[in-house]
Amino acid sequence: MYCDTKINCSEQGALKGIGVPFVRDSRFLLFLVFLLALAIRLWFNFFFSHINNYNSCDASEYMRNADVLQTLLRQPVSFWTTCINYIFGSCDQGGIVIVKKAFAGFADFSISGPIFPIYIAIGNSFNLFQAKWMNLLFMQSIVSALTCVFIGIAGVYSFGKKEGICAAVISALYPGFIINSGRLYSETFACFLLAAILALIAIGFHSYNNYGLRILIGFLTACLQFTRSTMFVLTLALLPMIWQQNKTKRPVKSIVAFLIGFAIVTLPWLGLQKLALGSSSLVIDRVGHYNCFVGNNIDTGGWLSLPYPDGRGIEKQSFPEIIFGNVKKSCLRWGKLLLDKPARLLKLCWNDFRADIGMFQPWQQNLFHQIILLFAFIGISLGLFVQVMSPVSREQQISRLFIFALLLFHFTYCFFITVPRYNLTALPEIILFAAYGLIVLTKLLNKPECRLLVIVLLGLSAGLFFLTKVSLLPLLLPLIQDISTIFIVQSIAILAMIVAITYCLCKSLEFLQGNILIARVVTITLSAVIMVVLAYPARANGRWWEWTSVLENNQSISQQLQIDRKECPNLSDRAVYLLIDADEIGHLNNGLKISINGHNLNSPVIPGISLISQSSPIMQTGSCVCQFQNEGEYIFDCLSKAADTSNCNLRQWFVIPVDKSIVQEAASRSNNEIKFDIGLKREDAGVTKLFGSYDINSKYAYIPSLDLCSWEKAFYGVENENGLSDTRYDIKIDPKSSQTYTNDLSAVKGLQNGRYNIHILVAPSIIAEKKVGIEQSKQTNHNFKDVIMEAPRFVHKFIELDASNLTESPLWIMRLQGRGRKLSGQHSPYIEFRANYLDNKESKVYVSTWTPNKISMSNKWQKFDIAVLFNPKSVKGKLKNIQYRFSSYSSLDTLLNVNQPITHAKLGKVEFTDIKMSCMPIEINPLSSGHQIY
Repeated sequence: MYCDTKINCSEQGALKGIGVPFVRDSRFLLFLVFLLALAIRLWFNFFFSHINNYNSCDASEYMRNADVLQTLLRQPVSFWTTCINYIFGSCDQGGIVIVKKAFAGFADFSISGPIFPIYIAIGNSFNLFQAKWMNLLFMQSIVSALTCVFIGIAGVYSFGKKEGICAAVISALYPGFIINSGRLYSETFACFLLAAILALIAIGFHSYNNYGLRILIGFLTACLQFTRSTMFVLTLALLPMIWQQNKTKRPVKSIVAFLIGFAIVTLPWLGLQKLALGSSSLVIDRVGHYNCFVGNNIDTGGWLSLPYPDGRGIEKQSFPEIIFGNVKKSCLRWGKLLLDKPARLLKLCWNDFRADIGMFQPWQQNLFHQIILLFAFIGISLGLFVQVMSPVSREQQISRLFIFALLLFHFTYCFFITVPRYNLTALPEIILFAAYGLIVLTKLLNKPECRLLVIVLLGLSAGLFFLTKVSLLPLLLPLIQDISTIFIVQSIAILAMIVAITYCLCKSLEFLQGNILIARVVTITLSAVIMVVLAYPARANGRWWEWTSVLENNQSISQQLQIDRKECPNLSDRAVYLLIDADEIGHLNNGLKISINGHNLNSPVIPGISLISQSSPIMQTGSCVCQFQNEGEYIFDCLSKAADTSNCNLRQWFVIPVDKSIVQEAASRSNNEIKFDIGLKREDAGVTKLFGSYDINSKYAYIPSLDLCSWEKAFYGVENENGLSDTRYDIKIDPKSSQTYTNDLSAVKGLQNGRYNIHILVAPSIIAEKKVGIEQSKQTNHNFKDVIMEAPRFVHKFIELDASNLTESPLWIMRLQGRGRKLSGQHSPYIEFRANYLDNKESKVYVSTWTPNKISMSNKWQKFDIAVLFNPKSVKGKLKNIQYRFSSYSSLDTLLNVNQPITHAKLGKVEFTDIKMSCMPIEINPLSSGHQIY
């Protein structure tokens, strides 16, 4: 076997179960890597101020199951005797009732599996810290650090000492591992199990008679299978692998040892399933049929959408039936969706909430991840069948092929909902090949005859990064007028770069030892796949025809819309709204003057998703039994808070009612067309970020969808490397209503022409002509000062209005206007909308999620304007009143931030004045069937 270090193996001793001699030489270095990885993770989880997401989303399910498990373990011995009798059918009726009652809380275990809840329960039993979550994150940090060590061990055995240490260091620094050491998701634990299995399998080539090792592999494999259900494929793959390792050294005994280890986990789980669920299965089904249905749904882009897609009867279909059902709908659209999936899986590292790691922002973390992908491609090409100085040994060859096959297996996720976290268990394999690629290039650089070739290869790689990250459209548009031509030029340039890189890799193979022919075939095949993924305009890479425009102080823009009167409905009985595409409500309702035909709009700004979420039913949310929200806004809110933002700050359409007088005046100006000259001007030092698009086709224009959105797409999508992705899909509209401009519409570098994403929405029916308040146009004004926070409690101030006649209209816009300033302290205030009602004599509260988490305040008076869409008929019972609650700091700052104690200096004093609360009825949801966009 080839070793980087010159060693006389006979002098060091034969292989004695722990591996070749240079592995023993690596122990100290691997221990240092462990300390480095652990230090980074402990710093991130306990000392770096960030949103603590250990219990967010799916993690809360695992936490609940761990609590159920701990409760069950406190049962007496007699209970377990009854359970055994129940399994074998010899239990009396009383015992059956006892068993079923005890296991009533185990329904979710059929989805979560037993292993990860057990892991959390073990963490809960620690008492290192007073706070339970600290014990869990401490254990998670250790597990994540050990993952780096196991990756290093697998690298040392499969590639070499330098390669293994390099892989361990990369793992210690990898952003996805660091961030998710602070989340109780099963992927981090599954990655640890997989890395341990890879290390033990690599050791197994040099430990023929170690049956204890095979038992341990079987045990870990069963744990992995019951943690991530798709890993049952690994179980099947390991059987021939273990046989291959020991085919001349009692292979049957090794297989039996593996099965014994597997059974140690499997048999208790099968019995537990029988007790809790009445049936047993070796595969954890995390709603696989629905996952496949959504992931292949061409109408929702493979994401779970709001409103939900109709998945009735899906569980009765097989996976192929679900997939081919969508292929039959449209083979072309399904093919485009499938081409999106590799980017969704591998493009970005897993960082759903775009958290920083110290000074490293998400885009820098993603760049690091993508550089690893590049070197992994190089490592596969130059290391799967060849290596420097000597051919690959049989043991290393099989081990590397196994690692590569395991990497390819992860692409089965392309036939389901595909999100970046699913690639976490692919990262050990990717990092191993990336480390080898980095080391082998370093070795080739030391060879004078191939030094230039390596330099050219690295230069071409840098060029490929530039072409895939920077759009040439705004740069070349002044020279080449046709937009499609520029896009084709960029695609051809990307293809040329990949071809040149492939040629350099094939030439580099001539300086290596091994099966060069097969290595070339693998390189060319991988290059062909990469060409398709990078050159094709995958929607996962964003809208290539879109651009951004930033308005700063005293800057303005205009957009003209001309609606053909013959194609436009009678506007006298229709409500009209202005649509503006932006990513923060604060960009629109503070410091921005909006006008139509010279008339300033003084209308509330409504987040478009709040109109969509009205289709969701009201449900109880959180631990408070009196707090209710509709399901769509609640899910958006859970994710938004974890990302330290709010629902209204997500990118979406913002909907602004247009006064009827403005519409009537525009309709009376001309006989043929109705013109709307829309102007936006920034009047203060703030910033407004808007979006626009090039005119790519005279027959249609793409705009973001209006009545369909997805929280999965926003938080798990990979369109935006700098932040969250767009919540919406794409729809086609007739472009002739929007005037296009050939001049530069944005201050961003290059030429951005075409049109802004500003449109007119004509609702299906009329809005009430008379705007009425709670008591027939009466507006209630409240003034108050000196809102003070007293640690550790905080004081709220309420303003409220009687809601006795709100049910007259199906929807109401509840608007709050005023001014505020910060007198002292560090925290920003937040304002919350609440509706109090009685249901069966029980007091309940609807809390809207469509108010900002924080209201920016300074020592100068600042205006604020908040509008919430409220459906009184969505609450059951008698509506009592509506309230706006003021608090002098954001609850996120203290509830979710890590190690941020409340101090009097931070709490401070905030003053509000000129508070005005008003209500505006809407007769019908403007996104209802029959709306039109111009």
